[in-house]
Amino acid sequence: MSLGPRSAWLYRALLLALASCSWQSRGCGGCDGSTKPEAVLVELRGGSLSRAHQGDANHWEKAAPGTGFAAGDDVRTDDHASASLRLPNGAQLWIGRSSVVRFLPAMVLDENNIDLMTGEAMITAGSEELHVRTHVGVATVLPGGSLRLTRAGDALQMRLEVGEARFRTGDGTTQTLSRGERVQVAVGSAVIRLTDTPTTPQDEPQFQLVVEQAGILAKSSDADSFQPLVQGAQIVANGTLLQLPAGAHSTLRREQDRVELFGQGDYVVADGKAFVSTQQGSMHVSARSRDVRIAVPGGYIVAQVVPGGGEYDLRVNAREATLTVARGEALWNANGTRTVVKPGEPLRWTIDPNSGEPTHGDAAGTAAAPDHTSFEVRAGESFVVHAGEVPVAIALHIGRACSGEAVVDLTDGARYRGTERIAFWLTTASRGYRVRCVNASGAIGRVSARGDARALEDPGTRDLPPRAPTSIVDTDGRAYTIYYQNQLPSIHVRWPNAPTAARYELKVDKQITVVPKPEYTFASGSLRDGRHELTFAAEQRSSRTASIEVRFDNTTTTASLSTPSDRGFAAGATVAIEGIALPAWKVSVDGGNIEKVNDGRFHGSVVTNANQPDFAVRLSHPQLGTHYYVRRASRSL
Repeated sequence: MSLGPRSAWLYRALLLALASCSWQSRGCGGCDGSTKPEAVLVELRGGSLSRAHQGDANHWEKAAPGTGFAAGDDVRTDDHASASLRLPNGAQLWIGRSSVVRFLPAMVLDENNIDLMTGEAMITAGSEELHVRTHVGVATVLPGGSLRLTRAGDALQMRLEVGEARFRTGDGTTQTLSRGERVQVAVGSAVIRLTDTPTTPQDEPQFQLVVEQAGILAKSSDADSFQPLVQGAQIVANGTLLQLPAGAHSTLRREQDRVELFGQGDYVVADGKAFVSTQQGSMHVSARSRDVRIAVPGGYIVAQVVPGGGEYDLRVNAREATLTVARGEALWNANGTRTVVKPGEPLRWTIDPNSGEPTHGDAAGTAAAPDHTSFEVRAGESFVVHAGEVPVAIALHIGRACSGEAVVDLTDGARYRGTERIAFWLTTASRGYRVRCVNASGAIGRVSARGDARALEDPGTRDLPPRAPTSIVDTDGRAYTIYYQNQLPSIHVRWPNAPTAARYELKVDKQITVVPKPEYTFASGSLRDGRHELTFAAEQRSSRTASIEVRFDNTTTTASLSTPSDRGFAAGATVAIEGIALPAWKVSVDGGNIEKVNDGRFHGSVVTNANQPDFAVRLSHPQLGTHYYVRRASRSL
């Protein structure tokens, strides 16, 4: 392949600048005994994988599972092969068909030197943050997240498949990426969130399990006994039996689809046609790339893919099961019959303890309320909850919404009933609630209060953006979606391959501005929320129109708490609080005090007790909404 001077320069820059973490591992098959491997081949699917030492393209040798790869090695898959490699700290690397990856020597501590030279790869973080340096900045994938890389020539794209990530450009700007967002990487460009068209991967990764805590056991189909699993992301074979103790949480994923496993239960991975099967357990299912089948006593459930992904919750015990749909539809198949379950219409059925066969029931009634709650909100308030563990126990103060008994209906299908102060579980599947009063005859009346409510599995310790983000947009006919947190973004628009002219006209939403060059920077706040269309014109020529959607992301981080850690204090303690908040956000805490100091930093304290062991730091903004950052006591729910 022949490269021009600029392409060759970019090629060398990519080789030198795609840096990564100085990994630690034990042993290195195929390396000398003194060299620690950058990766170890765990599984090979389809064709073959070859390795070239120190990038020697003239000497390729076949590699088998167990082979270790050192800094400088190239790894190549053929047209029929995909491979999974184990990285230290629980991280993993999946390589697609016809792809080449090079492991570069460590340049910066805690950054990963992986150069995707051609094809497709996906990097999954383990129990620690994963840092991947590119030629335009560093991507930080949060624990359990997966970042897909694709490269053709010198063009590199990154797409976040699972979890969340941050991207820091060369000028120090940091932005947060969410699942499904795609980043265009080019020399001199800022991070741009592009409108994405889903693509079918060349091959799918096998099942990966993210172990959140110790105590989870696994037994493969050909093993005689259970073995404890270490924390972090790891590959699990089809037919593996998992045992989770009470209070445990783990996530099983395959490509973009995800099943979160909660609490005490037994689960079988890839059991026949099912993604997972269970006789007893609780799970939250996200179907994003294909339908997800879950096998349960007497039948199976299919979560169907819809725009935005199908979401539902399932609870199964020895005597009954409940299916609650948050988005899309789920199909419940049992005894030769099929039932369509929709949002707001949860299905509950009983299970015969002798035969294990299910009996269809009516829509689920009132759910069991939590014994105690982490914090309280008033009826009608809309809010976002950030918590290290989800679901979150919340108390809704009814106040004047109802004079007597009331019911609270959540969009995840759960219903709670009570008077004055109603406790409920807020899950990741919920997007809101409504309050309805119950009259003297027991009939449920019209809605008296409603609000948006979301729970995010976010410990609230991430870095905050230092300033308004800057994005580069080309008038090339594409649609761009640019998210912002506290400050509206700065947007630099340019006309690629523009003709030479003394002046240019920039048309923005039917308004024309004369500019001296075929580029222009809109300062923060110049382009407000909403959709905008931009076109350049000069010398009787016009550029293509760029469509820009500017959106406020109300789920992104507004604060970072450094003290205390979640479950880092005992009930009854007086707890010190320290953190930093974005500008213009008001910080408070019930049962305590908060004082703000310079640069958005705040500190304070709160007194806990046995009846109220948890608390939440509240951040509010007159236009941007309300966020709660939950901190639970060491032995709380």
